[in-house]
Amino acid sequence: MEEYADVIQIGARNMQNFSLTEARGRAKKPVYAEARMSRTLDEFLMAAEYILSEGNYNVMLCEREYARSQISQETL
Repeated sequence: MEEYADVIQIGARNMQNFSLTEARGRAKKPVYAEARMSRTLDEFLMAAEYILSEGNYNVMLCEREYARSQISQETL
């Protein structure tokens, strides 16, 4: 897969799959990691740490559903 992709994505459901995140850390491609608001910031950063610990410092973090939850809080 790595030879065909420009960026490797790890979806919100797989962020707790630490063997997968470590393997993506050994990849030579940038990693796009996303998390949902149901995860804590510490859990999100820890998953990113697994990628970084394997030597891949090209990590993009995306927190999904933030805007929607922010709007909900403002209207309450």
